[in-house]
Amino acid sequence: MDPIETAIRNALRKGDAGDRVFRARVYRSAFNALHRVLEESGNITPAEAAARRDNLKARIAEIEAEFAPATAAETSPPFIEASDIDVESASPAAPDIRAERRENAPQDSSSFEIDPRIERAADASPVYPDLDTASNEGVRPTAKRRPSGHRGRSFATPLAALIVLALIVAGGWWALQGDLFPRDEHRGVAGWHPPQTLEEEGTGGAAEAPKKEGQADAEQRWITIFTPDDATTATAGAGAQASVMQEGDAKFLRIVSGAQNGEVAFDVGKGILEQIAGKHALFDIVARAQEGKDTQMSVSCDFGALGTCDRKRYEVSNQRNDFLFEMDMPNASPSGAGRISIVSDIDKQGKAVDIYEIRVSTRQK
Repeated sequence: MDPIETAIRNALRKGDAGDRVFRARVYRSAFNALHRVLEESGNITPAEAAARRDNLKARIAEIEAEFAPATAAETSPPFIEASDIDVESASPAAPDIRAERRENAPQDSSSFEIDPRIERAADASPVYPDLDTASNEGVRPTAKRRPSGHRGRSFATPLAALIVLALIVAGGWWALQGDLFPRDEHRGVAGWHPPQTLEEEGTGGAAEAPKKEGQADAEQRWITIFTPDDATTATAGAGAQASVMQEGDAKFLRIVSGAQNGEVAFDVGKGILEQIAGKHALFDIVARAQEGKDTQMSVSCDFGALGTCDRKRYEVSNQRNDFLFEMDMPNASPSGAGRISIVSDIDKQGKAVDIYEIRVSTRQK
């Protein structure tokens, strides 16, 4: 399975996938993450960048198509014909399509509605900033009620028409919403979004939001960098603390940076660096914050001859998540080990982050 599709599906499994607003935040996060990766990778040609965007759009269209039929099948859809649609022109910003219930239809017959206006969920753990969609109402085609003489007509044809209409509307909406497709001139990067805030220091702008939420692809080949079973590879700097703890069957390393923003460094062995040299690397930090103490952690890395990454910031909630970042590693020979450094609370309030695992996977460039 494509890694991007896997990340999206994992994110959907962590929330209410039946909620179109939640799905929209997840899709938007994917676009923002891809945008940041393309910005950082200076060796990617415009054609390659366009191909990656097209691939992501295709994956989202495939995933979204799985929800539209399910929604339509659960209810008795209204009968809609082309001649019955009354279209009023309005701002193209945010289409809002609704089909009214047929007269005398059962009360559990629901209308189909796509509303692209995105709201920030109060309980979503931020990893990308929100993109505000336009406030104007969009084109609103409305299905008129059928005359009573048509009440006996089979629902098979309208059901198929409604499903096709839903897919066309959904695809057109994603294509028209400039806020959902990242553009060079508009880096409203926020929120895999589950909309969340992530900034990369050193560039001064909003940055790549790691594809997060949910477990990463179990079939992907992962190289372990750190587990609490061997905490000797973690080193607490001045003012920082690190201690192995256990909750149920799960072990984790609780790190606290303290008032001095002390870092906890995790060794990345020379052998690991040799395996990822010359490849595209995806790093995964599995972590969470303490309950009721959401925090913002920062991550930086230094891989010696293989380069460094600018400091990244992630908002971390009590939900165990995968925080990812990507790098194109040069084809060089490492002279020694590297390290990944984490600050648990950049606001210096002493909040902790629990680290369950750090790992990396690779693919050819």
